[in-house]
Amino acid sequence: MTKTPTEMLKELGKPFPPEAIKKREGGGGKFYDYVATETVIRRLNSVCDTWDFIIKGSQWKDDLLIVHGELTIPPLGTRSGFGVQKVSARGGEDLVKGAASDALKKCATQFMVAIDLYGPDIEGDITPTGPVSDDEYLRFVDNAGTNPNKWKDAMDLAGTDQTRWDLLIEKAPSDAYRKRFEELRPQPAAV
Repeated sequence: MTKTPTEMLKELGKPFPPEAIKKREGGGGKFYDYVATETVIRRLNSVCDTWDFIIKGSQWKDDLLIVHGELTIPPLGTRSGFGVQKVSARGGEDLVKGAASDALKKCATQFMVAIDLYGPDIEGDITPTGPVSDDEYLRFVDNAGTNPNKWKDAMDLAGTDQTRWDLLIEKAPSDAYRKRFEELRPQPAAV
């Protein structure tokens, strides 16, 4: 059974059990929660019929390796992110793997995977993670402003719901957005 985009986001965004959450030391003696790359991959495999991650490029900047990656999950779309690894005194044999893994995890957070580890949204707006009521969807669209990523999420969450596409077109922040939404709007299946 194929899942709807909303169902997929809900499953991708389920909190991980405590035993899957690891800690790493960051700057200033602070510790941060994270999940291992293989845990993220297992979540993607368990929820998605198919997904694809590609490395778009990499570069060295001083003692840092920066990797740009893109994660595509049909029908949710594509998200990009960066992973960074620092050359240390212990060597750099796993720099590329580490930076690519970080890029994959950063992309996955944009599909709600382990997003709860980042804490609450400081702007106070909602980020839909599951079956979104019409009222929640309306609030999400109203709070999207001119942020293209939020409008992309709103399109993904609209799925094939024609009423939500009507709302997207009505609430579009500009004529250019409105025109693009009309072009991307899925057509109802012929009966």
